[in-house]
Amino acid sequence: VHWNFFFTLVVMMVAGALLSPLWRGQSVFSFWAPLLSALCIGACYQYALSHGLSHYVEFGSDGRGGRDTLFSANREGISSCAGYVVLYCTAVQLGRLIFTTRLAQHHQLLLACLSLIAAGCFILTHFLVEHVQLISRRMANPSYVVWQVGFSVQLLSSFLAVDLLGSWFTTSNRSPRKQPPCNTIRVDSSLMDLQSGRSPLLLQMISDHQLAFFLFANLTTGMVNLTMQTVYASPVIAMLVLTGYLGLLLLAVSQWRRIFSKHEKQL
Repeated sequence: VHWNFFFTLVVMMVAGALLSPLWRGQSVFSFWAPLLSALCIGACYQYALSHGLSHYVEFGSDGRGGRDTLFSANREGISSCAGYVVLYCTAVQLGRLIFTTRLAQHHQLLLACLSLIAAGCFILTHFLVEHVQLISRRMANPSYVVWQVGFSVQLLSSFLAVDLLGSWFTTSNRSPRKQPPCNTIRVDSSLMDLQSGRSPLLLQMISDHQLAFFLFANLTTGMVNLTMQTVYASPVIAMLVLTGYLGLLLLAVSQWRRIFSKHEKQL
């Protein structure tokens, strides 16, 4: 097997470049074009899976899982590119919905919208699993794509809910101050952070060293897989390993920031 997920990322970038001319413009169609592209590609991909492609991916051309040709040896990675392109198009649409509409200025409304999208994705996932096809990460079928979108949007809504609760508790516990003049407009601190480009320190540290963080995370994952049989780990051991894994990654990226900052000051 020669396929690597980096090849899938390249396919997604090429597909995005080819589809982006359809997404430009100020019309309603242009705004929703990424979602329409995702629906069309996803429907065609599911049709192909339901008419022989799924059997080929699972069992190969010989029916016994053989990998006698280059295409057959990499059939999972090649076929799953369609699913990841659908996931990419959906992510572009979500980004437009969040950052180019008034939802970015009304966080409570944004939270409600994200929660509804997540709930709708989970309902759609249940329907696809029951009536179309089971979730398959191997093929990245539409059931898997919708499930991933729902999970990701639910995670975003959870982070936003925690942020709103933190802002509310901070504001409610703050000592009373002199009231601002009547003509002063009160701006939410989180909205100011969004407009000024500020972000949490941990997020900024990872953003400044994305490639190093990604490579170190991959090496650390390989070390974990070589030192233990993760499939047979108990829930307690799995949580301890994950906690230590994330702690090591965050410690590494914090040290990189300190080292690079010191080096920049010397220069």
